[in-house]
Amino acid sequence: MLDSIDVLSSTLHSEDGHLVYSKNEFDILNSPYTNVGEILEAFPSLEIRSRSLNDVQADISLRGSTFDQVLILVNGIPFSDPQTGHHNMNLPLPAGSVESIHIMPSGGSYRYGPFAFAGVIDIITKKGRDQGGYASASIGEYGFQNGAAGVSLGKIMGFYSRIDLEYKAADGAYKNRDFAQWQAFISAEREIKRLGKIILNAGYLAKNFGAFNFYSFNFPDQFESIQSLSANAKMYMEMGTIKAYVRQHKDHFELFREELGYHGRFNNGQFYRISDSTLVGVAPSGDIWYQEHNNHKSNTYGVDFESREKKLRIGSLNASYKYGLDFRRDEIISNILGTDLVNPVLADQRAYYLKGDDRNNSGVFAQFQFGKLNSAVRLNANDNFGIDWLPNLDYSHTLNSNSIIKASINRSFRLPSFTDLYYTLGGAQGSENLRPEHAWNSEVSITKSFKNKKIIFPKSLVITGYHRYGQNLIDWIYRTVNNEEVLQADNLTQVSIFGAEINTKGNLNKKIFYSLNAQIASHRAGDINGQSIYVLDYLANRIQAEIHSKSFNGYKIGLVATRQERAGSYISSVDEKIKYPAFSTLDMQLSYDNEGLCIFMNAQNLFNSEIYDRGNVPLPGRWAKLGIRFHW
Repeated sequence: MLDSIDVLSSTLHSEDGHLVYSKNEFDILNSPYTNVGEILEAFPSLEIRSRSLNDVQADISLRGSTFDQVLILVNGIPFSDPQTGHHNMNLPLPAGSVESIHIMPSGGSYRYGPFAFAGVIDIITKKGRDQGGYASASIGEYGFQNGAAGVSLGKIMGFYSRIDLEYKAADGAYKNRDFAQWQAFISAEREIKRLGKIILNAGYLAKNFGAFNFYSFNFPDQFESIQSLSANAKMYMEMGTIKAYVRQHKDHFELFREELGYHGRFNNGQFYRISDSTLVGVAPSGDIWYQEHNNHKSNTYGVDFESREKKLRIGSLNASYKYGLDFRRDEIISNILGTDLVNPVLADQRAYYLKGDDRNNSGVFAQFQFGKLNSAVRLNANDNFGIDWLPNLDYSHTLNSNSIIKASINRSFRLPSFTDLYYTLGGAQGSENLRPEHAWNSEVSITKSFKNKKIIFPKSLVITGYHRYGQNLIDWIYRTVNNEEVLQADNLTQVSIFGAEINTKGNLNKKIFYSLNAQIASHRAGDINGQSIYVLDYLANRIQAEIHSKSFNGYKIGLVATRQERAGSYISSVDEKIKYPAFSTLDMQLSYDNEGLCIFMNAQNLFNSEIYDRGNVPLPGRWAKLGIRFHW
């Protein structure tokens, strides 16, 4: 269950005055979920807004944030995408490679820079020294198939190494909702005398998926293909920790899926529907406005240094300080994002990258802790948006042996993505005039531990109140321009999100473990000219109960029950404004394990509820899967 465990491999726990939620490997293995995105949704106030299940395409929302406003770290390395936050969950992580997950939902730009607007997620993977392994296979409804394996590779060139692999695919519950996905993640580590420990990671991701109504109901036969390569190194030394990373992400998007049964293309670039030979991508005037698919390639390079904590004594109080600096460069080449390239670059056998852009971001940060009071500040410099400052102040106090109160306030910001700045297609209009968005995040929480030995009495209770005051928030807004409806990127003047969370957990004789999460949120906003599709569309309230058991003669069960309601609405295909319906779900896993052989069955949405995480994109109903897993 949720647990504030002290995990040395995640740096989020060093933020003493900020609430951090955690799940460990026991929680993950016993949940009904088999991919990272669905595991994340069992955290308080974190919502995964899926256009399709099984990590096909999912957006992260944290305490009502938009999908661009949450920083994802993998072993402390940034994985957020500069093209669009829709790609933030394109991670090379098989579920079996994950050891623990930690979430700080109260902003983090004072340490991590522009992507940590609403908070930070740190996913920790198994280490190269981990000797355990597994192999699994499963099948399910809608043609689902999955195979995964993770194994120690022993010692290679002095590095203890392991590899995790996974493949999954399905036909989908609806037409044009099929997918196939491949993931690989390699970890290696070794000690170097008189220098320190070095950890290397490399990852690969490829996915192809039908994108029915994903980004516009006007074009139901969309298709997307993703490829990503990443590599990073961390060196732990006496002076501190140095990180270096590189990531390449390729995105091929087809507004009209070019495949047998969907669309074809004439030599002149004109697309047509195969079923009836109807021309598509043609304006009423006869002008051809769609002649080639979208291709984008982004490269990210970065380095980060954080010193070790230096301890001091000031009077009768303990004190400490640390400091650091980082640099990140984002580059993109595309057929539509950016400014014109001097020399076009070949993207595939017939298409070219015609445009591009790049930007450099750097920062210096320092943190000083005086007793239980912690202060921090970051000075951020971006070559396109100038210099900014991001302060933080937080405090933790132990009321008694069983209670801790925490409070924090900090300033965060986010840069416009390349999509926000440049995307213009199918009625959408980006804006090069967008400014960075800013927010003040504040949070107060109290954690109470109980020693009551009554069987069903909880072991801990966490109550949290939060507020995020946002300015110049970046949103996409439907407006009528020259009697035509267009979707425009714009800065909103002011929006505040505020709410409360309750989390309690306990166990029944250490055999049945349970947790209960409840949250409620609301907002205040200035005048908005048009229909917001992101900023005012958030999780308004949710109650979630999770139960899982230890083994009873080899049998185990895991259950997650959810009831939730969204704020916001969407425009239907017949131009009606529709409020998101509330829904209830029950997800389950049953398993039997005998000496390393596990047979399992999991099912999502047992009630077969109608679910829309995104307008006009229905999610599948009940989805059951059956599998076998060997582990050692």
